[in-house]
Amino acid sequence: MAGKNINLFLMDGKTTGRIKCSLSNWTGLVYKIPRISLDQCENITTTKHNGIYFLIGSNDEQDALYVGQASKRLNGKGLIDRIKESHDSISFWHEAVLITTRDDYFGPTELYYLENKFHDIATTAKQFMVANSITPSIGNPTEEKQCELDEFIEYSKLLIASMGYKFLVPEVSNDTQILSMVYSDGSAKGTYTEDGRMIVFEGSRINPNVTPACSESTRKLRNRYADVINDYNILQENLEFKSPSGAASFIAGAPVNGNVYWKNEDGKTLKELLNL
Repeated sequence: MAGKNINLFLMDGKTTGRIKCSLSNWTGLVYKIPRISLDQCENITTTKHNGIYFLIGSNDEQDALYVGQASKRLNGKGLIDRIKESHDSISFWHEAVLITTRDDYFGPTELYYLENKFHDIATTAKQFMVANSITPSIGNPTEEKQCELDEFIEYSKLLIASMGYKFLVPEVSNDTQILSMVYSDGSAKGTYTEDGRMIVFEGSRINPNVTPACSESTRKLRNRYADVINDYNILQENLEFKSPSGAASFIAGAPVNGNVYWKNEDGKTLKELLNL
């Protein structure tokens, strides 16, 4: 992929406030708006345009989001007006991400397609719980329109990720490097992410024995995820850990160095792959 020139404008002069994100030679705009700052957007014309929005927060201690679309109402407020209407019916969110265009290009065809596709991408990524009760309709766009909007989606995902949100990024992509480890009766496969996390894959076998030296944090994780480990000690879903060692210790039931235990198919350790 070629280099991209992304502009992040801190509208309130701080990273925790409102952020406007744009890309050189692209008509799209992405905003991050804290819930408490919605009223401060009343005079921003582009936040009154048609567009797609995500309401982001936590629901029952789980990261959650809601995907919606907004078209201009009689008062002309578009996105901002629609989000304010969601206050009463959706309580869990604390930030909104808005996607629109400088020229207010989106009509019903674009909105239905984008809402459906973003809902599908977020659901497939499995990073957040998607709180929509029904799957949005995709509408009936032409093939040409779909190609145009798919490109818009890719740029939108790039900008959203640049603001620190990973809810549209799958845990495992097609170019993921698979790592594996073995310890006693435990054997697992997983992958190391760009931000230093470790994803342990469904189907990995957890060592049933826990050594006396096993840390309290690892014991707590074993208890926390007991419902996704079957009677044969097989993991029933992907699990994310903050570090390779945390993941390896969970598999082993013992304090082990993940940078040494995780290896690629050629036998190189993660330590060697990272040049540590």
